[in-house]
Amino acid sequence: MSVTLQVEGLDKLARAFRQLPAVMNAGVKVIGDPVNYWAEWEWGSTRLEHPGLKTLWSVNPAGDEVILTRTAPYGYIRINRHHYVEIIKDEYSRINWSVIEPANMEAAVKALLDKAAIRCTQIISQAAPIDTGELQASIVPARVGDQSVKGTSNAYGDTQFEIGDGWY
Repeated sequence: MSVTLQVEGLDKLARAFRQLPAVMNAGVKVIGDPVNYWAEWEWGSTRLEHPGLKTLWSVNPAGDEVILTRTAPYGYIRINRHHYVEIIKDEYSRINWSVIEPANMEAAVKALLDKAAIRCTQIISQAAPIDTGELQASIVPARVGDQSVKGTSNAYGDTQFEIGDGWY
């Protein structure tokens, strides 16, 4: 005895996946005046040689020993890395993929990423060190298509880091 399963429409599904971009990026960015100093809180001071009253030696996301603030000795972004992964999983689980038409697949993925970026922005903003409050107010989502999430480099080096890898 044999059992045969016939699946139809796989060609439509394959076409839908071929039409998706290979990579879609969304994230979080800083705008306004805090662009000049946002990274010092996460990547370390480029101007200090010795810790002062409000600073100490710590390790940045690149693994370098640097001078960081006492209010964010492990960074304010990477400290919540596990939350970002959970947000992505949660947004993914909210989509009923079985009813998404192949033509709407790209829009669904974009919406997922944009919603995740908004939620991650809230977490990062709440964790940002409070000095004048200007940094917290300048942290905003970078939606899919925003050029700022395509990879940046500055005096701090590559200011992006992986949140991990897995099923997503």
